[in-house]
Amino acid sequence: MDPNVAFILLAIGALALYAEFNHPGAVIPGTVGVVFILIAAFALNLLPVRFAAIAMIIGAFALFAAEAKFASHGVLTTGGIVLLTLGGLFLVDAPIPRCASIWRPRSPSVSRSELLRRS
Repeated sequence: MDPNVAFILLAIGALALYAEFNHPGAVIPGTVGVVFILIAAFALNLLPVRFAAIAMIIGAFALFAAEAKFASHGVLTTGGIVLLTLGGLFLVDAPIPRCASIWRPRSPSVSRSELLRRS
């Protein structure tokens, strides 16, 4: 299972639930959001994940839901975006390079050595 696909499913599910919270009564975004989050939960169950990253993603969901209920002029959404991004970066703790996240932060020296090795 690719961790990037699992994270994309999780993010789309969160955005669909956010749309459901902003427009109550629209059934389709809530249903799609729950289905995508359940599929992502199954996919993440198969991968070695960090629980701190899962806590960041849950915190992002909470901030998105709070933004839908309270008028904070985008401050809660900005915090949710930051938490969701950081949670996605640190989500998978994989010893196998194939299972690692594509967006993993790397130092410039590592990137240069990889470019030299590939050429």
